[in-house]
Amino acid sequence: ALPEVVMTYELSSLYPCSSGGVRWAEEAFGKTCGLFTGYLGWVSGITNNATAPVLFFSYLSSHFFPDISDTDTPWIQFGISAGIAIVLAYINYRGLEVVGKASVLIFFVSIAPFVLMTIIGIPKVDPQKWLQTPTGEEEVFDDDTMAQPGWVPDTLLGGIALRPFINNLYWSVNGFDQAGHFSNAVPKRTLRNGLCLSLLLVSTTKMIPILISTGATDIEQADWKAGSFALAATEIGGRWLGTLVVVASGISLLAQFLSGMSADSLQLQGMADRGQLPLIFRTRSPHNTPTYALILGLL
Repeated sequence: ALPEVVMTYELSSLYPCSSGGVRWAEEAFGKTCGLFTGYLGWVSGITNNATAPVLFFSYLSSHFFPDISDTDTPWIQFGISAGIAIVLAYINYRGLEVVGKASVLIFFVSIAPFVLMTIIGIPKVDPQKWLQTPTGEEEVFDDDTMAQPGWVPDTLLGGIALRPFINNLYWSVNGFDQAGHFSNAVPKRTLRNGLCLSLLLVSTTKMIPILISTGATDIEQADWKAGSFALAATEIGGRWLGTLVVVASGISLLAQFLSGMSADSLQLQGMADRGQLPLIFRTRSPHNTPTYALILGLL
């Protein structure tokens, strides 16, 4: 994560532009590469964003209203998810300042249950559990699998499947380059402070709850899956804490949608400013937000 943060700040300071990585790729490899970077980045962004309202609905309905999440009610699911997306898109339409304040509020609301889980769970932590491999054997390192051919061992290293482990690690701590889309909208000092604080928060808010959950509970590694944080919180503090974690997990998706839609719409506007897209995407609302870029992202 640190190299990506440093790279983002350096390139954003050198080439401040709403298109972000599109401008960087264009400067390094030419306009064609910049255009493909923008297209692929935007498609990736809106695809990822589209899952947020659905997951938000799924998190809460599966815990509080299991009947609504049944496959017999697809139109109800679609209507609620679409309504959430429209409301969040309107918040984006109102401007970056509104998005920023809403995201900060959501952050404090969503992080509170994990802070409680950490405080309650610290006395219950058994550090020995952190050294347990998926086989249940405690070992620090086993180099037997290093004899396998290929760049990365195909199966296990010290009981750990390296390929999915590295993939999850990368997926969990990347995305800082999205800050480049805001380089033209905020002062350099604000961008620098935001990147540094984000690096600290992303690292701590991911690592500490994982350490507490794995060290203070008896959940087997083979049983870890989506929703296991709620099970861990229930075991640590009771059902009330597990419920709060479910709600927090769902709410955090709203902030992800808000920031993602802002970055994607600003990218389209930046590409239009550079002549890579129709000029209609340069159109701004009275709140200084890219109107048609937001509408396209919502659709």
